[in-house]
Amino acid sequence: MKLENICAANADDLILMLERGEFSLLKSMRKKIFCGSRITFDQFAGIVSWQMGLLVMNVIVGPACRFVLFCILLGGGKIKNDEYWQKKRAKAVKVIAFFFPDKTVGEPDGFGDASMIVGFNHPTLHEAVGIIGWSLKKFPGRRNIFPANTPWYESVCIRSDTLKKMGICLTPLITPNTFKKLNRMHANDNEMTEIIKSVSDKLLNRYFSEAIVCIGDGGNVFAAPSSTRQPCVFPKPERFHTGADAVKLPPVMSSLMLRTNRAFKNKPAKLVFLPVTIIPPGFRMKRFNGLKLFRRYKMVVGKEIFADEAIKAGRSLDREFLLRIAENAPPDMRYPK
Repeated sequence: MKLENICAANADDLILMLERGEFSLLKSMRKKIFCGSRITFDQFAGIVSWQMGLLVMNVIVGPACRFVLFCILLGGGKIKNDEYWQKKRAKAVKVIAFFFPDKTVGEPDGFGDASMIVGFNHPTLHEAVGIIGWSLKKFPGRRNIFPANTPWYESVCIRSDTLKKMGICLTPLITPNTFKKLNRMHANDNEMTEIIKSVSDKLLNRYFSEAIVCIGDGGNVFAAPSSTRQPCVFPKPERFHTGADAVKLPPVMSSLMLRTNRAFKNKPAKLVFLPVTIIPPGFRMKRFNGLKLFRRYKMVVGKEIFADEAIKAGRSLDREFLLRIAENAPPDMRYPK
């Protein structure tokens, strides 16, 4: 697909073409590099790093996730009615628990039919799948919105329609880390930088739109406040200790709050912000990246923030939310030492 067509298309059209397997957004963005006569060493290093990441995603992560889905869909009859998908949803809980086991501490009780925005720290890929199983188990019948980094999304999106029928709605995003890598490959190419930013903004706005619809329907929305995988809850110690403005945090939770507040005309919706702390087994100060199959993670449900509290907090909600995740994490996971 030509770059000018990507830039002109809206987010829904792009995602529909991705789900049909008609093109790859990431490959299309990469093509222009090879049309030029020369590339810099930094661009070459960026290309190598990018290709290695895609290789891991396409050869290991994608097939592993598709195999998990195959196990879920195996058997169950040919008539795919509502009862069929309810059974598959229940089976998904068991299959995910087998491949991505966890020990949950605390329960999200006492919220009635309130929608939830669930935020969690993101040290590995394991919890990205494990928390799907957790939500299917704790909230049967609810629709769930899960953001997915575009490389991960492209590796599984061909089964997107099947996932939606089980209440699992993946929506692609270009995370800050992926954005940085793409810009590194297209250094000094202002046109390409604008295209990447345009697509990133479209996908982000679609995620917010889907989140608002989901909340209005009584569903759950998931988010990683860090916007990327990182071993610690806070990227730097200064933000944990002082909240210094010099160390910016991604405005993930506050943006969800502000957009939801506007959508419901400044009236607090039946909404709860719920922090969940992910603790990998045998944590050490290094970057955890993989799926970590069969490793039992600990998931700690933290103290909730209700909609009216979140509205009063404003942009400080981002730090407050991370602090509630960090207070249930081991000291070494709170910030880099």
